[in-house]
Amino acid sequence: MNSRTSKRQRDRQRQYEHRYLARLRSRLLDRFGGACRVCGCGGVLEFAHIEPTELSGKGRGSRDRLLDIKRNLQCYTLLCTAHHRLFDSGEIKLDEVPF
Repeated sequence: MNSRTSKRQRDRQRQYEHRYLARLRSRLLDRFGGACRVCGCGGVLEFAHIEPTELSGKGRGSRDRLLDIKRNLQCYTLLCTAHHRLFDSGEIKLDEVPF
């Protein structure tokens, strides 16, 4: 295999993984309702840990993070950026917010 072929294969693999992760993120957003759990907005949304997993704090938005969310759905919730910041700082509690 020459270097040109292997570069093409790497490029195809990257494209495949990018499409897979985009579809996975979209499916996960749908599964969580596609809106912030607190205010219901559909703006910039983030997956927030409500219970610790093996992957806590590192890899936000990465392949590993999405796969961790897929494996541990019960450990995450969907929040807008503002409410995620308030949740992480302890200013709001999600047990007071209905699902």
